[in-house]
Amino acid sequence: MLKKISVTAAVIALGLSILSGCSSGKLSTEETCALLVDKATELSLAEKTDSSVRALLEGDDASFKSAMEEVTALLQEAADKTDDKKLADGLQVSIDQNNQMIES
Repeated sequence: MLKKISVTAAVIALGLSILSGCSSGKLSTEETCALLVDKATELSLAEKTDSSVRALLEGDDASFKSAMEEVTALLQEAADKTDDKKLADGLQVSIDQNNQMIES
């Protein structure tokens, strides 16, 4: 009887982990890309980076730094959440490049 209960509990636990997506809490590649697009749109990052580059060309580096920090934070969030190691590595390269731009 105890064996049947253990097997049933294991099946229920497996079923729950499948229903919840991934048991690790990580996002698939597609979900990660959707996160990036949705958040970038929500935060108006394209407009912010465009205007900050224009401001940088006019000598105002504060808005560029702020925009790049926001982009970097989004990339870091996606890198931390993705289950795709190659995508996480690519995002990390972009993060490192953004940090270098911010520093210079």
